[in-house]
Amino acid sequence: MFHRLSLSSIKSGKGAPVWLEDRRVSAVASSSINRTTVDMNSGEMGFSIFEYNEIYERIFKNEKLSNFEKLVSLSESIGDNSLPIYLLSFIKTFMPYGDKSIGLHGVRTTEKYAEALDRLKGVFGGKGDYDKFPEASHHLLIYKNNVGKARIIYAYRGSIKTLKNRGRRND
Repeated sequence: MFHRLSLSSIKSGKGAPVWLEDRRVSAVASSSINRTTVDMNSGEMGFSIFEYNEIYERIFKNEKLSNFEKLVSLSESIGDNSLPIYLLSFIKTFMPYGDKSIGLHGVRTTEKYAEALDRLKGVFGGKGDYDKFPEASHHLLIYKNNVGKARIIYAYRGSIKTLKNRGRRND
């Protein structure tokens, strides 16, 4: 299942945002990892930047929709590059607690990481963020800057570890 998610991202022409592994499935031999360009800690995926509109926050807050329906609506609004269908398929496949398996964290604004809309150590602020949705495996938020750009940040909480090629590091 993990390789299928990563391969789906390649087939979609968007590259591989992460490779997933757990205690039974290894993405790559540990000796072949260039630790200066591969992030093994944050466990987050960030997708293409899009133009922010307050309507997206209203989708997250719409109580008439299930959490999964909110994600589908948001994906349709911002496009497949910014919230890929392969991610929605992965989420739909693994929802052990039904709708409670998805934690929608709303919108977070940044000034420090405004251009890239990404942080080396991750966007989610640690255990406190995840405590808001104790049954959720899938955590998403809209990470925006003050000039109208935003990015969806996705984090999976469980036994899966992610490897993410970051390219050259400037920080």
